[in-house]
Parts: sequence; structure tokens; C-alpha cells
Amino acid sequence: MTEMLSISKVALFPHPERVSAWKEAERFAVFLAEEGVEALIREELAGCVGVPVTSVPEKEIPYRADLAVSFGGDGTFLRTVRAASGLPVAGVNCGELGYLAEVPIEDLQEFADAVARGILVCEDRLALHGEVEWHANNRSSQCERPSAVVLNDFVFDKRAGGRVVKLRVCVDGTRYATLRADALVVATPTGSTAYNFSARGPLVTPDLQVILVTPVAPHGLWDRSLVLGPGREVQVEVTDDRRAAVFADGAPCCDLAQGDRFFIRAADQPVRVVRWRPFGYIERLRAAFDGRGDLAL
Repeated sequence: MTEMLSISKVALFPHPERVSAWKEAERFAVFLAEEGVEALIREELAGCVGVPVTSVPEKEIPYRADLAVSFGGDGTFLRTVRAASGLPVAGVNCGELGYLAEVPIEDLQEFADAVARGILVCEDRLALHGEVEWHANNRSSQCERPSAVVLNDFVFDKRAGGRVVKLRVCVDGTRYATLRADALVVATPTGSTAYNFSARGPLVTPDLQVILVTPVAPHGLWDRSLVLGPGREVQVEVTDDRRAAVFADGAPCCDLAQGDRFFIRAADQPVRVVRWRPFGYIERLRAAFDGRGDLAL
């Protein structure tokens, strides 16, 4: 819905290795300055910016900024969500797909004006929280327990090439299936268009509150996605000596050995995604996945 926000400081997150992203971030900073809005950037990147900006430690950005804006593709958008925990996040598309990063560079000045006036369309998106529980034989009880919050998905991937991973999947403590597969995806509706989609999982409109569990190239008869309500908890356990790597929105989270378990549930807080000239869901799918307007399924 359209919200009136009070925005005086905007954190910029350009793709660190994409020249076009830095160029557009600098241009946006100039537009913001003209509107009386301060641009912030992580202190380790401040020396790379050719226009006046305020450098701040990354850990302080969620407390110093009112809005975060990524410059790149959808990967940059997801990294921005992690770094700007709790802030509304917008994405300027300097990449190829731009499903999440939907502000075109042609609209940058107009978008800066909308930011300065605080008139933005925000959507609350379901996020997932995941946390590991180490098996007593694998780690000390005092060992750190990695956790993460994702907007798209958790992926349980095989560690060794040419071998499958064996996982037991439970829902609310009840065993659902044991599978041998290349990977397992646990996704949100927002993430249904990412790896879940590639694994032939269902496409889900982002306004729904569901959790998707989708096997990737399973060796067996169980090759369908499971769709769960937001109050459910998914437990994934490694059941043999083949280790699994856990990725949170594409970033390494932890490795699981036999007996280790990973618990996934709806996060306590949604991610606030800023939309720009919002299309209908079907229009967005067609525009993002096929430039001819034909979604090939």
C-alpha cells in the first residue's frame, strides 16, 4: 500500500564490482542532495564514491537510515535486505533480471523525488528464520549456532560433486519424507520465482503467507512441492555421512553433518519491500522472465 514515510537519510548499496551500479548510486546521491536528503554508505566503500556522501559502519545503518536502496540485480537486493535489517528496501535495476530490483535507471530522478516526499508503495513480505541444532557427537553444546533470516529461501545443497544429499524432512516434529536429492529448497512466496521455480515448484503471489518445500532432482517418487501455512515449522536433518551445505538467500550459512538439524519458521517481522509503478503479478512475471511477454513453463 502507499505509505507516507519521513525520510531524511537513505543508505546506498551499490554492487561492489559493477561500474554501472556505482555510477547510478552516485547520480542518485546527487538527486537526493538536491532534495535535501542525506545519502549514507558503508565506511569501507566511502572512498570509492565520487560525490559527497556520509560514511557509517555497516552495523549502524539500520539505526541511522530511514530507507535502503540497492543498485544492481536481485542478488544485490537480497544482500541489502540482510544488511539493512528492519528498513524498507528499494532496488534500482542495474542488472539483467530485476524481479526484486524494479526501479529502472531512467526513473532515478523521479524516484528520488518520491523518496524525498516520502510517498512510497510498500509491501510486507513473509520472511523465514532458520537456526541450526548441532548433534551432540558433532559439536560442543557451547558451539555457536548459526541462524539467518531470508526473504527468498534456504537451500540445502550437496557438498560432494556427483553425490546426492540425504535429508529427513519433518513438519511440526512429524516426519514428512526422507529424500535423496541434489538439493532441497524451503522458500517464501517472494522466493517462489527463484530456485524454487527452477526446480518446478509452484509460483505463489507474494501477498500470501505460505512456506514452500521443494526437492531438487530427487532420486525417488517424492518429487512434489509441499505448501505449508505460516504457523508451521520445518525441520531438516542430515541422515547419513554425506554433508549438506545450507545457503541463506544465496549466502553460505553453515554445513550440516549427520544428525544435525535445521529449523525453519516464519520470521517475527516481515521484510518491507518498496515497489515502483507496481505491475499486476502476472504482468510482472511475464516482464521478468521473458522479454517477449511469454512465460515459458
